[in-house]
Amino acid sequence: MTFILERIPMLNTFYPSKILLFGEYTVINGGDALAIPFNEFGGQWRMGGTLEEQMRLREWCAYLKERFRDFDSKKMQSALAQGMYFDSNIPTGYGLGSSGAVCAAVYDTFFLNKEENKERLKAVFAEMEGFFHGKSSGLDPLVCYLQKGILIGGKGRVQTIELPTLSKGNKQFFLLDTGMPRKTGPLVAYYLSKLEGEAFAQKIAQELLPANNSIIEKLMISDFKEVEACFQIISEFQLAYFEKMIPEGFHSIWRKGMLTDDYYLKLCGAGGGGFLLGFSSKKIDFEKIFSPYRILKI
Repeated sequence: MTFILERIPMLNTFYPSKILLFGEYTVINGGDALAIPFNEFGGQWRMGGTLEEQMRLREWCAYLKERFRDFDSKKMQSALAQGMYFDSNIPTGYGLGSSGAVCAAVYDTFFLNKEENKERLKAVFAEMEGFFHGKSSGLDPLVCYLQKGILIGGKGRVQTIELPTLSKGNKQFFLLDTGMPRKTGPLVAYYLSKLEGEAFAQKIAQELLPANNSIIEKLMISDFKEVEACFQIISEFQLAYFEKMIPEGFHSIWRKGMLTDDYYLKLCGAGGGGFLLGFSSKKIDFEKIFSPYRILKI
């Protein structure tokens, strides 16, 4: 029986990318993490895909069939046979959830019974995304699927939140594009090796963790004065102790922001490339200061 693609109700659904605002690395130490959907990038199902565009999806379909009883593999295989593919402009290697978005799309479209418990849903997504990364937290697909802010509590508690205000007057969060993709695994491995040193572990626990948890708390109530204070602490800490995670060539622009007090930068995700997350409370000329790099205001 041929599956009629037009009957897929989610065919035109847009699945956004995601940004991990806070919690990079510290979530490993039991800290809070805050991730939000980012509609600047995303993807959706389209028709007319090439065999090359579909090949990975066909392999993934076989992988999912072996692991999930609620996955309708016949429906997906039929759709792929008719030329369906996932059209995405999410840059890969940027930590924006390029694989998370397609996980959300497949789950939304081809899974029969939807899980309502967020912790269990996160676990489902972790196994789905494991096809791409080997190991996944499931957070990226969860954000892309629910299209809401997600707060991960220190004990792994998952809750959806109303999206916080990220701009107010001259106060502005922004992304600085390094123009370089990166791989998360080696950076996380490096961080874990550093944690084996008692002095570094104490620094994380006594300085970075409190600032990370506090900035999330203050952002939720739009206390931008405290947000900026915490952002400054995180920025200075990462420049001092996360030098390997900061892309080459960006140490000077990072340091310049701290010296002028015009803006502050921090890692956005694992670092090593992708985007840097910035915050400014002043009326600055973004294009002039950050030329020739691309800036995206959030």
